[in-house]
Amino acid sequence: MGPAWGPGVRFLEGLDSDGSRGAAAAGGRPAPVHGPAVAVAAAAAAAGAAPAGRAPPPPPEETITSTANAYVKHCVKLRERARYRRERGRLLLVGSTVLRELAAAGAPLRVDALLLQPGAPSPLPDGLAPRRVVRVSEAVAKKISGLETVAASDAIVELDVAAQGPLPVGALRAAFGLPAAAAAAAGEAPAHTAPPAQQQGDEEQRKQDEEQQQQQEQQGQQQGQQQRRAEAPAALRRLLVLEAVQDPGNLGTLLRCALAFGWDAVLLLPGCCDPFNEKALRASRGAALRLPLAEASWGELEALAADAGLALLAAEPEEEEGGGAEAGEAAGGAERAGPDARGGGPGRQRRQRQGDGGAAAAGAVARGGCVGLVLGSEGQGLSATALRRCRRVAVPMAPGRMESLNVSVAGGILMFMLSEGRGQLAARLDGMLAGSGGSSSDPSNG
Repeated sequence: MGPAWGPGVRFLEGLDSDGSRGAAAAGGRPAPVHGPAVAVAAAAAAAGAAPAGRAPPPPPEETITSTANAYVKHCVKLRERARYRRERGRLLLVGSTVLRELAAAGAPLRVDALLLQPGAPSPLPDGLAPRRVVRVSEAVAKKISGLETVAASDAIVELDVAAQGPLPVGALRAAFGLPAAAAAAAGEAPAHTAPPAQQQGDEEQRKQDEEQQQQQEQQGQQQGQQQRRAEAPAALRRLLVLEAVQDPGNLGTLLRCALAFGWDAVLLLPGCCDPFNEKALRASRGAALRLPLAEASWGELEALAADAGLALLAAEPEEEEGGGAEAGEAAGGAERAGPDARGGGPGRQRRQRQGDGGAAAAGAVARGGCVGLVLGSEGQGLSATALRRCRRVAVPMAPGRMESLNVSVAGGILMFMLSEGRGQLAARLDGMLAGSGGSSSDPSNG
């Protein structure tokens, strides 16, 4: 048993190796773990405090050449199993480029182990020291990363993320200066509610473990909240909301777009895949470690939106006017940003176009308004709850050319259109095309 990530990540229980939710989540409670402050203190005590004015000694190095090594098996489990990541409070990050980008951006990294092939230099900056350095053979690097080819210079790191799991919605509120919410609506339990802990062994030892667990969780969450509060903008103006997005590649791409387009935070509704899934991390370029992430129920989202003044928009594709039920049925299995509401079938009423919502919302954001964009799962789309509680918005497409867009493509377009960059790009394009008469789009010819 290993560290708890706090209540904000209990939605990860029961996820399979591909990042999707399994049939049922286990009811066990993770054993206590050192929070970041305790881990730093323990590492300093183990290494011995360096005298004032002297650099600390370098971390010890070890070598692993066998793919059957116990630590190699541990790393593979971190890559493949969401529950194992949650229980250990660790994740695996593959690739020196993403690691450098995270370090350069000031992401709060705690490197438990740095894995390098023989002769490869460390990609970590001077101020970021790993607890241990492990030299691994090429075969071991391939086994741990799950890749067919691994560059000799590529690093693999095991990160301590015990305090960086998705936050409970209350912590997200605190990070943006919003008041604590009232209790969840009757009949709708918070997304992070978990069954009672079922522990075996001596009762007295169990109580001690629980007390230590609570202390360490509080330490880790306080540090994580302080870090996010320092980085968070003054107000929550743009919130990306994902509902049951189960494909790690799509989820990671959406997180990457949210970070690139200046969105403030991401909220995960029930059913989403693990944002620390190896594929999601790779697709997000590490954005999951830089964006404030929280999880919540629909009731908690609505309360947050009301307190923050967020207009909730649901990405839902436009439908052709005058189309029949057969066209709707054909669209049901396609992967898209927000297919028809669940449960639709023959005889379903066709909806009118909702394409004006995006322009209105973009104008509201430009005038200082706030928006929450809700994106649904690839296969089933947005729930009836989302369609009932949000205003629908779609990306206009050429008639008859394509039925729908992938959720990450549509989400990226909508996030950009609702960002401050929209106006900047429009002004830049106007300047480039002004006076050209359409003769050439090459600025060098102007």
